Amino acid sequence: MFFLNACKQNGIDCNPSCGDEDVMGADFYLTYGKETRFFDVTTNTFAKSVSKKVREGTFPSLFIPWAYRNNGKPSYAEDYLREGKFNGTQFLHNILDVNYVMLDSLRRKVWRNQDVDRKLFGDEVLDLSRCGIQYLNHLDGILYLIRKAM
Repeated sequence: MFFLNACKQNGIDCNPSCGDEDVMGADFYLTYGKETRFFDVTTNTFAKSVSKKVREGTFPSLFIPWAYRNNGKPSYAEDYLREGKFNGTQFLHNILDVNYVMLDSLRRKVWRNQDVDRKLFGDEVLDLSRCGIQYLNHLDGILYLIRKAM
């Protein structure tokens, strides 16, 4: 809900997936000009879940921060329920920040076979070994479209 709202606030042509794409794991698709990209969104950052999502042959996953800051407070939902406000631009910038760090880690793994000891989401080290070039290119394309559309 917050992701779609943020896209609408920023004039980004984003829609929920349906049909075959939804069954295959795509939650949304972005359209910018003639380009359309399908992707998954998740707030689940447990290492095992990330490893399942970040792999070749799946739609790329955008990791959605739960809160404005890394300490988890306040959460976007808490702020919305208490104050009735939601800053979609800040939300999308936080999504881009988190996912560009993920993209950098994935590039290091795929292009250099370099294990990144950076703990992206808490204390767990992520297994990024099942990611491939196609996944990287699709994730990079989605982040580019969001950035370009803002």
